[in-house]
Amino acid sequence: MDRIRKTVTDNPQVGEVRYNTYYASIERYQQALENKYYIECISLMESLIADRLESLANQISESRDYSYKTLERLLEFLQGHKQKYLLNEDMLQSLEHIVNWKNDRNKAIHEMAKLTDNLNEQFSTRYANLKNIANEGYNLFRELDNSIRKFRK
Repeated sequence: MDRIRKTVTDNPQVGEVRYNTYYASIERYQQALENKYYIECISLMESLIADRLESLANQISESRDYSYKTLERLLEFLQGHKQKYLLNEDMLQSLEHIVNWKNDRNKAIHEMAKLTDNLNEQFSTRYANLKNIANEGYNLFRELDNSIRKFRK
């Protein structure tokens, strides 16, 4: 895995490829949102958010071993005691917002077909509520991306 990361990050085309991948992901998100494929939207936003968090974690870590980690592991590292002193207030606030969204995302992805205490709640109602989680993920991706840009200046 180290060799893969080194090859990708050493490639001068990585910026252009990342831009194109993000652009295509956001375009697909918008199509999926329009077609009410909310779980796909949430998954795309999680991937984009995780990619931004991986980049940040690798930038500030000594081991630079935070590629291909789960959202949970990335957030645990970035909110760790030592890292809190490296990050600015905007970044820490963005991370807290992502933690809250991650919990909603987990429920949406892993508990969508499970019964809840409210037996009268219909699947269609629960599914329609996923639109809010999808939109929040998009907003958080933008917030995080802006926070990282400010942090790196």
